[in-house]
Amino acid sequence: MTVATCAVLKKLDAEVRALVAAGAWTEVAATLKSVPADAQVPVSLAANAYKAHMALGQEVVAEEWLDRALILAPANPGFCRNKGMLHQKRQEWNQAIECYRKAVALRPELAAYHGALAVALFQRGDYREAVTEFRIALQTDAGQRGWWLRLARSLVLLNELSEAAEAYSRALVLQEDFAVRSAHAEVLRQIQSGSRVASSAYYDAVFAESKKYACPAESSEYAPVWQRIVDALGKRDTRCVIDLGCGPGQFAEFIAAHLPTISYTGLDFSDVAVSRARQRCPQYLFERCELPVADFSELPRFDAVVCTEVLEHVEHDREIFASLPVGVYIIASVPNFDAFGHIRFFRNADEVRGRYGSLVDELEIERISLAGSSVLWLMKGTRSAQDAGDDGFMADR
Repeated sequence: MTVATCAVLKKLDAEVRALVAAGAWTEVAATLKSVPADAQVPVSLAANAYKAHMALGQEVVAEEWLDRALILAPANPGFCRNKGMLHQKRQEWNQAIECYRKAVALRPELAAYHGALAVALFQRGDYREAVTEFRIALQTDAGQRGWWLRLARSLVLLNELSEAAEAYSRALVLQEDFAVRSAHAEVLRQIQSGSRVASSAYYDAVFAESKKYACPAESSEYAPVWQRIVDALGKRDTRCVIDLGCGPGQFAEFIAAHLPTISYTGLDFSDVAVSRARQRCPQYLFERCELPVADFSELPRFDAVVCTEVLEHVEHDREIFASLPVGVYIIASVPNFDAFGHIRFFRNADEVRGRYGSLVDELEIERISLAGSSVLWLMKGTRSAQDAGDDGFMADR
């Protein structure tokens, strides 16, 4: 690099510093356009370029600048952490963990780095190591409520319920919250019962108090999923549907608005859910029922089954499908994310197919994005003859 080029870049670096200090992000981006892609820029210029493009929402360009900064300063812990955050946004957990490990090794005293590593480990399913990192982070910064909650959830998944209850208690001290209070109470119940499955008492409380389940169907975050379901049912000229795990009747309300001629029956094991569903849609039949259904002969005939956001909550999920009549049309959904009450979740469509593919013929799996990085996998197909029982309770076509 010539002396003249060095002088130009040094001057440009000073200009960019001033613009960054003023928050003039657009001006920074415009100024940086004159920098050749192969120029050996000062580390501070690359770092400020990353900051400016991130502020403008231009993550691709920002990451290019961050990579240049890392080439110049590979042992900068902040750069390693920022690279990890970009991988995390793309749910590239292995790469994120590698970056966070570097940051932790360089600055082991920083709780934020341990916390970031712990979150990524949790998302990858490394709950034991996540617990270790959360505890290190919380020793330094015990006021991070989100870390207490993730620690609690990790401990639940490791079946260390007494310690999980204590972590939930610490989170509640920092901020009272209905969802956390309900989770804490349910963990205490599970300690007594020995069951991994969230109880009907837990869901009764959730359905009774959560605003999420009180809103109109069209306003629900699940409305895009329900639209796909009613579209599929409509294309098949479905006449009679049973909804396994119907909740408080929001999907029933949605189907009434979009497929008013269909015959609908909703089943749920929560008394509150069934009561709310009956109030919401009195024209339909709702019954309290444990899953899997032991005897379909006592229910109305059906030619389709809907089972959304249920299979991840129960231990005997495959038995729910196995109990269905051969040839019945199935539409079901499972998540890619963990939440309280989930026994399992599915990171990709292959995991969904691996668990349910032998029970569902012509299985189609659609990816539906919810808020943030949350995804639902929507399954469609017909009940396979494998390990099947009597199909005599399907509706006559």
